[in-house]
Amino acid sequence: MKKYLQYVVPVFFLVMAGIMLLIQAMTAELTFRFVSSVLGGALLMFVYPIIGTLFNKKLPLMLNWIICIQAFLALYLGTAYEVYIALPWWDTFVHGIFGIEACFFAFFLLVQCKGEKINFIGFLIFLMAFAMGCGALWEIIEYLTDLITGSDSQHVFDKPDHVSPIADTMQDLLITFAGVIVTYIALFIDRHFKYKMTKKIYKDFKIAALEEMNPSHLVIED
Repeated sequence: MKKYLQYVVPVFFLVMAGIMLLIQAMTAELTFRFVSSVLGGALLMFVYPIIGTLFNKKLPLMLNWIICIQAFLALYLGTAYEVYIALPWWDTFVHGIFGIEACFFAFFLLVQCKGEKINFIGFLIFLMAFAMGCGALWEIIEYLTDLITGSDSQHVFDKPDHVSPIADTMQDLLITFAGVIVTYIALFIDRHFKYKMTKKIYKDFKIAALEEMNPSHLVIED
């Protein structure tokens, strides 16, 4: 039964997507942008639990929630309901949250690679490299989407000052970087308290996904 918990959150948002489409069809124009954003977001949320099922892994529910929330903020609200246009700061907010979320995935990847011990500076560098790499990949996907479909995923023409694509990309990466810095601040605070938060997250990741590993505790060396 527990292995199906991964599908609860995606199914919830899939039902929400159906309600959104129904309301939009009854009250306004059902555009391709709206449909593709809502259904694309809903399908994206199922990728994570499907991977867990295919590889028979008990993946952390925390990461499941992160993916669903990010898709909801960026695709459901940002693109489908054009919050990016209504609220100029929404793109900044979403990319900043993405920087923090990517650090969680970097941490999980470290656990997957059996990083039982790691230097604190090395830990910070790994989080930064992974998060910024994900941010760059996001920008590449946006660019290719615009190139292929003629859309405006980078929201350049949505903005009153018509920011250039290069400026928009650099701004988004800087905001992602800011999200990483926020994570750094939290880690330095947690370091003062002997990594209580970090070790709790590590324990959740380890119990959820790596039960076959040696159950030793995480040690981040200074």
